[in-house]
Amino acid sequence: MSRWVLVGICILFGAYMVSQLWPGRRNGARAVLAEVRDARRRAAAATSPSERADALADAAEAAARARRWTSSAGLFLRALRADPTRASIVVRADDALRPRPRVIEAILWRRLGAIPDDDDHRAASLEIATRLATVYEERLRDPARAAVLRRLAAHEREGLARLRAD
Repeated sequence: MSRWVLVGICILFGAYMVSQLWPGRRNGARAVLAEVRDARRRAAAATSPSERADALADAAEAAARARRWTSSAGLFLRALRADPTRASIVVRADDALRPRPRVIEAILWRRLGAIPDDDDHRAASLEIATRLATVYEERLRDPARAAVLRRLAAHEREGLARLRAD
């Protein structure tokens, strides 16, 4: 008798797993993935780095809506590499990947390490430091890292103020 109960439970579990993992069963998943494909085509056809970054960020946001977190993270990294001076891409990445704080943490640390320390990239590094501090304060609960990043953001803010004063 217990063997048949175990077999029944295994069948029910298998049916549940198939229903959860079946491709294209999510509401609107096909439409969102078509949106990702269109944005990728726009990125390939873009003529300027800012157009390419916008198209890649659009694709990344669509992938995040489809809950494809890894794809979204990769697309956001490509968008940040396409135009590293744009702080708005950082904002869009943080907003789209809000449910996955570890993913946004990894993306922002990679970009912060790769951004040159010059005046052209100061606004982007300020936004990255500010967003990372917020992630550590609100979502990951690491006040020590948040404090260090707040100090970095204050330093970058001073550099921007000096730039604007000149």
